[in-house]
Amino acid sequence: MKKLIVVFLALTLVAVGTAGAQDTGKMLKELKSLIQKNSAEIQGLKAQLKAKDQIIASQEAKLKSLEGKTAQMDTIDQRIETIIREEKIVPAKEPRGEFGLLFGGQSGVYRHGADYLMGGFYDPVILAKDPLFGQRLSGHIMATFSRSDRQYELTPSLSTVGAAFGIPVGSGNNPFAQRQGVNVDVETLSVILGTKYRIESLGKVKPYMAGGLGLYVFGMDLDNDYVMGQVPSVPELDSRGYPAGNADLEWGVNFGGGVEYQITDLIAVGFDGRYNWTTGNKKTDFGTYCGFVSFNF
Repeated sequence: MKKLIVVFLALTLVAVGTAGAQDTGKMLKELKSLIQKNSAEIQGLKAQLKAKDQIIASQEAKLKSLEGKTAQMDTIDQRIETIIREEKIVPAKEPRGEFGLLFGGQSGVYRHGADYLMGGFYDPVILAKDPLFGQRLSGHIMATFSRSDRQYELTPSLSTVGAAFGIPVGSGNNPFAQRQGVNVDVETLSVILGTKYRIESLGKVKPYMAGGLGLYVFGMDLDNDYVMGQVPSVPELDSRGYPAGNADLEWGVNFGGGVEYQITDLIAVGFDGRYNWTTGNKKTDFGTYCGFVSFNF
């Protein structure tokens, strides 16, 4: 009996051991399978991570490219804004010149008294800012006309001529020998070619100097046929240096200056004074004084 019990227990232990060994082997197989499965999943995850890293690297490259393009766009936008600002800013207009109208008086020619004067001028700009002082240097072309009337009591000295023809001195038949009331008209045409230097740094007030060479035509007209062109000597006219004929043509030098006030960028008003030295032995030296309105362009 005891042997049977021992054998039964032994068989039971063997059976239990065999079953346990089988279960352990099965568990090992399952663990191995699980490990292989996890390894495969890990490899898959690594592949996915690698793919995602590649995608991220690609996206980063695209971002860098976009950043470069954004910087280029910013540069282009800034350039566009600069161009727009530059187009809105009106550049300072380079002055081309000035022309004006003169109205005033003239005195000194043949000691004839004061004349009225009118004329005009044109000043093309040579240098808007000269290199020394930064002021304006212009050419200067001026033309003026003046006229005056004066009454004289003339004493023609033709008594010897009348006597030669048998006409008694002082007789009614010798009108050349009589004192005659006569109106003398003197006309002056002046053409000046020179330069003008105008101070620009004082705001609206612009003083200037001007001068140049002048061509002068002095004309005389008398309303008495016996005197005009026929009388060889008239003391009242000779003492003043009037021409023996109808006109004198002379050269000279003109110099003077003035000041103008700039009302607007276009319009200015001013005063001009000049003196003219001529080749007529001082009998035709004269001065001018006038106001003007000018237009700058």
